[in-house]
Formats: sequence, C-alpha cells, structure tokens
Amino acid sequence: NTLPTVPVALLSHSPMGKVRKWKEVATERASAITKDAPGRGKAWAKKLEERSSRQQMLFQQRALNDEVAAERRAERARIAAKQKRREENRLKTGTMQNVSDPRKIKRMSKKQLRNSNIIMADTTGVAPVDKGPGIEVVAKAKRAPRESKKK
Repeated sequence: NTLPTVPVALLSHSPMGKVRKWKEVATERASAITKDAPGRGKAWAKKLEERSSRQQMLFQQRALNDEVAAERRAERARIAAKQKRREENRLKTGTMQNVSDPRKIKRMSKKQLRNSNIIMADTTGVAPVDKGPGIEVVAKAKRAPRESKKK
C-alpha cells in the first residue's frame, strides 16, 4: 500500500465542487437519526417545579409592567392638567379685545395676537368658527338699521 491516506472529510465534495473540510461525510440518513425531545427524561416533579417558577416569574413581570403603565398614565394626566391650568391662567390674565372687523386680526402682529384674547363679533349669523387659541368668536345680534335724520 503505497497510496497516501486522505481523510474522508476531504473527499466530501459539494455540487459546487468546493471541498468543505469541516463537514463530515454522513454515515446515516438524517431521518434515521433519533434525538430525544428536550426535557424528556426529567422527573415529573422537576417539570412541575420549573413550570411554577416560570408562572411566578411571568406574574412578577406583568405586575411590573402594570406598575410602569400606571405611572405613565398618571404622568400623562398630570401633564394634561398642567396644560389645562396654564391655558386657563393665560386666558384670565390676557387683555380682552373686541374686534368686529376680521381684517384687523390679519393686520395685527404675532406678538399682539399672542398677548391679547380677542373676542370677535360674528355678524354673519353663521355658527362660531374656531380661529385658534385665544381667539373667541361670539355671535352678536345684527344692529337695526339707522333711521336717517333727513325728513
């Protein structure tokens, strides 16, 4: 026997023609190889113990998640109440200004709009329209036509 010995792994070729040195030649069909299912062979008492510990862990995790969610809800409610209070206070402190001509609002600067609460008289008889924060539209009865002084 003068032929050199070559490991069987080196003789394994893939369809691409590359030698995969790390792969061993299969001696059995994959379907013939039997493996035990994980957890098979454990004692019943041990299984019950693992299950109860997992249930306990999940229960604690749910409790923590509920606690965090409750804190977030409380924080959101606190922020909403604070914003509402702020807006009410801003409306209380601002100067009230009656505007009958809507074109005047267009001419006002941003600072004037910000610093004054505008009450706009609606002379069209249409329902009030929201003009943004700080601008309140009040329906006002139309004025009776003036009687002329000429006789």
